[in-house]
Amino acid sequence: RYISSIFLNFSMAIKVDKQIKVLSLAFLFIFLGYVGVQQHITTFFTEKGLGSLGFTILFIIYLFVAISNPFSAHIIAKIGSKKSMVVSSLFYSMFILSLLTNSVIIIFISSALLGIAGSLLWVGQRCYFLKFSKDHLAGRNAGYFSVLMSLSSILSVFVFSFFVIRYSFDLSFIIFSLFPFAGFILLSFLKETKFSPKNDQLGLFGKYLRNKTILKLATIWFSFTFVIGMAISIIPLNIYHTLGIKYVGGLSSLFYIFPIFFSYSLGKLSDKKGKTLMVFFSYLIISLGLIALYLGNSPFFLVMGIVLLALGSAITNPLTISLLKDIVVTENTESLSALFLMAQQAGVLFAILLFWISQSRIIYLFSVIILFISFIFIVPLFRTHSGFIKVDLEDK
Repeated sequence: RYISSIFLNFSMAIKVDKQIKVLSLAFLFIFLGYVGVQQHITTFFTEKGLGSLGFTILFIIYLFVAISNPFSAHIIAKIGSKKSMVVSSLFYSMFILSLLTNSVIIIFISSALLGIAGSLLWVGQRCYFLKFSKDHLAGRNAGYFSVLMSLSSILSVFVFSFFVIRYSFDLSFIIFSLFPFAGFILLSFLKETKFSPKNDQLGLFGKYLRNKTILKLATIWFSFTFVIGMAISIIPLNIYHTLGIKYVGGLSSLFYIFPIFFSYSLGKLSDKKGKTLMVFFSYLIISLGLIALYLGNSPFFLVMGIVLLALGSAITNPLTISLLKDIVVTENTESLSALFLMAQQAGVLFAILLFWISQSRIIYLFSVIILFISFIFIVPLFRTHSGFIKVDLEDK
């Protein structure tokens, strides 16, 4: 009741577009059901003597999300982002229930289908955000969405853990499969977007893959997601070796807690000061965090690095959504949303693969190099304001 009261007061006090509030609440329910399940997949299959199967399932999901993005852009241009999100949300419930079958083939198929549905859901979310978010509220809208996503993630993990310990995995899967259905109902109340079935978004996607300006911009989404994803994967090990097991949960949770408390305010700040400044500040603070973690044999540097990266996550979560508002135009909303989202997913996949190869601290220095290369690419593009990129693309 206390948490509900806080959330209600927060929702009433902020200034966010109405449709974005409904969209954010729908995603809260979808991922309230999914994130806890995802975090426990490896544990679930390890208990069955199939530990590697959990990692394989996650890889299949992210792989199909990434490769489906160009086609998602085409579909959304044809039928609209609302319908795409409504249909795709149901596959989250289906995937969770498929885990009850104990059939590897069924689970693999549902994982691939979830990847395709996830692509439609997230590209649809980006397109819907861009079409219903006012320019002067883009940062706040993205911040609000990030707050609810982080809240759903941390609640999902803790509540699912409670149910598994108290009851069983099977009962937990059944209960948590109901949450995405609640998201499905909320999505059905959204206003429909106007769509342009004549636009060749698939063709535009292919053209943008050969556009140097777009590829340089895409390194923002790739590098931020890669670094945060890599850090979240390896940091618990560093905490365990430096401070002990009792500190792992508390310090790791900062990556969820900081966005809950700071993402809206930081998004609002980007509306006032400009997203270009926030992009540059993100590169700086994340790089400092990575350097501190590289020196993390000392508890001081380890904690400082975690705090800086958690703050960087609170900035980049809304920024990677709202920044699109300064770049895309009506004609390329679907294709560019899909391309930049694919860059994010490529960052996640690269982080997973690199984590499998090595868990040493040298990864932090490698991440700094990735950030530096991206920074060198984007500086010339943001010398004045990212709006000129939009004008240039529109002309072309």
